[in-house]
Amino acid sequence: MTKTIKGKICGIYQRNGHRIWVASTGDYAAVCTKNNSVGKELPIVHDFNYNFVLMKDGTMLNIVNAVILNFGPPSPNNGKEYVINHKDGDWTNCDYQNLEWVPYHYRHSNRAKETLYSNGKFIEVHADGTIWEKGQKFPSWDHWVDHDMDLEYPSNNTFIWILLDEREYIDDLMKECGYIQGDDAGLKEPVILHRDLDYHNCASDNLEWTEKTDPRYIAFCKKRYEDRKTRNLELNAGKHIPDYWV
Repeated sequence: MTKTIKGKICGIYQRNGHRIWVASTGDYAAVCTKNNSVGKELPIVHDFNYNFVLMKDGTMLNIVNAVILNFGPPSPNNGKEYVINHKDGDWTNCDYQNLEWVPYHYRHSNRAKETLYSNGKFIEVHADGTIWEKGQKFPSWDHWVDHDMDLEYPSNNTFIWILLDEREYIDDLMKECGYIQGDDAGLKEPVILHRDLDYHNCASDNLEWTEKTDPRYIAFCKKRYEDRKTRNLELNAGKHIPDYWV
């Protein structure tokens, strides 16, 4: 079903109990009422992953999906994984003529910072591996605290205390913002290598997609283990540490 709204051809998109009208140009959205009338206009916002509208309960409705499902061709059904590509490279341009299905590839960013949204907040992920919100840099930690055992436990990766859909590890945030060098498409067991073997260095130019069997990654894991073991002794000096506590 289509309808002309404010001079734009619009279709209905439905997900998680919500229905919206969305324009084929990808720059207009409004609530779709029970009788398919046009309700409140919805502002379109975006982060690195999505152009979306937010419903009252916090549900995110993806504008790109809404547009291509209404006005574009269906995803190829040949057993391969496909993603939506913006032909002109501008991921904020959601016009149906600018969208196409392409085989999966890792989407890169060459910008100094990107934005992620979740749980009611926007954060900035910087290419140097730092995380910011409203001009304030989040501190990162390299260990957890176990109050029951009165011991501190080195993490496998640096992490931040931030509620973002449980994405606490900086590597995960860097991955989501396109800051890992190379491409994980076609890799059997893709992993993130820290090129200098320092698991604390999460800068984009230090992170690379590779296979789990890559000798460099094996060397990285070995060094990370030794570094964590040393850090464990530093954190818990004078305490009894179980053999499994590394």
